[in-house]
Amino acid sequence: MEQVNIIIEQIGMLVLLTLIGMYAKKKKILPENASQTISKIIVNITLPILTVLSLTKYKFPSSIWTDGLAIIGFAIAIHLLAYSTGVLALTRLQLTAKKRNVFLAQLIIGNTVFLAFPLMQSLFGDTGLVYALIYYLVSSTFIWTLGVYLFNKHHISNKREIFKSLLNPCTIAFAIGILAIVLDIDSLMSSNPEVKGIYDYIYLTFSPVGDMTVALSMIFIGLTMANIDFKQLTKILKDKSIWILVGIKLLIIPFIMMGFLVLLPLEISLIAITVILLESAMPSSTITVAIASEYGADYQYALEIAVVTTVAAIISIPVIILIFNQVILA
Repeated sequence: MEQVNIIIEQIGMLVLLTLIGMYAKKKKILPENASQTISKIIVNITLPILTVLSLTKYKFPSSIWTDGLAIIGFAIAIHLLAYSTGVLALTRLQLTAKKRNVFLAQLIIGNTVFLAFPLMQSLFGDTGLVYALIYYLVSSTFIWTLGVYLFNKHHISNKREIFKSLLNPCTIAFAIGILAIVLDIDSLMSSNPEVKGIYDYIYLTFSPVGDMTVALSMIFIGLTMANIDFKQLTKILKDKSIWILVGIKLLIIPFIMMGFLVLLPLEISLIAITVILLESAMPSSTITVAIASEYGADYQYALEIAVVTTVAAIISIPVIILIFNQVILA
């Protein structure tokens, strides 16, 4: 119950931060392209800095390698499960070709950056952030391969373009951090005061920039949500396909994963198990909204799905964790 209360408290704090973005959008305090600018700042500056500093500063337990492999395995399974259930659901839905592709992409890709990162870090500190980053590596691969393929099958002409999209500042920062762990940079600093002094100076200088990631991420979500004209909300809420997606993404898939996580004899930490469950319960990605717009897919439909699933996840995530805790305690 304590963990549920913490999650509700953290989600409440994150929701309040999204209201800043919505307020700024409605009052036109920020320019029209503010969400794109903030997104670029997060992905290219604040998040990479936060990643490198977290990986190099925190002393991770030896279980990180076992946990990491389990997270990768479950992440692949979650994405494939979402794809298969999405294909099955589409056999029952009468959607246009563009909407079908967006439906499938938004079902597969969760909000593994702008919601998962701040939530995992708030709950589990640097360990939670690193585990979320491991999950993001799998999710990012699906975004820039299957996701882009669904939005525009003919846009990416060769494998080099896919590879270039995967080599972004976030993945590079993660690789640098993992290299620092493997090389045991902490021992080097302990035996060399000059090196430690330089690192501490760099850390104190740039850590405030990395700490901006949580607030900027939630403001970005608020700006995205404010793009919905709430006069059209009734029409959106009557869209059966969106509610089917909500049911699959926020309920069916997390409960299937919960069953596996509880029943399988896993030799991983409770933090890793909880991160996997929470990641499986993430709402649809806001990044894919921008991708849909860039590749000429149904941008509005992608936005509607992102907004509805994000709002619904505020309720569904605490409920899922509450049930999970009851099962674990039983």
